[in-house]
Amino acid sequence: MNTTPLLHAISLSEAYINVILILLSIILKNTYLFAIFICMFTKHVPEQIGKRISHYYGLELGKRPYGAMNCNSLNAGGFAHGSGLISGHVFNISSLTFFLLYTFTENGRQITSNEIKLLSVLFMLIFALMYARVQLNCHTKEQVIIGFSLGIAWGYIMTLQMKLIISLFPKVGDDKVKMDKILNGC
Repeated sequence: MNTTPLLHAISLSEAYINVILILLSIILKNTYLFAIFICMFTKHVPEQIGKRISHYYGLELGKRPYGAMNCNSLNAGGFAHGSGLISGHVFNISSLTFFLLYTFTENGRQITSNEIKLLSVLFMLIFALMYARVQLNCHTKEQVIIGFSLGIAWGYIMTLQMKLIISLFPKVGDDKVKMDKILNGC
């Protein structure tokens, strides 16, 4: 049985989540969702720094597996060039998942059953994505683990970014309250 199409579909989930966030922010006219999307894209700064350092110093850990192909966000583009030091796919989804985990449990708040369900789906997606990226020969096991680990840290940084955004733009905070009500069926 050829599992490659399934692995490519899992690998595309990173792009799907970005599209879903944009569409929901537009459809629901929700600035909080758009702010999450913006915060997720700030992860490109440490990701690119890590990849450039790896490439500059020729670090073995940063090299993609031999013959890596079609490894960009849309699983296209032919041979993969550049460093694979951080799996950006895994980093992105891990950042979002841990941002939500930190947000849901902020100030000792009890996590709701709907939030647990959402986080469970995202954690399953992370591990499926890690498996897919290795099986598709886009990254080594170490590279997806680095992406996951940095995602944990960046998720926390996203919570700090979001607190700053909410302090500067109170409407984003109001829209967060609306999203909490939607998520928890209130």
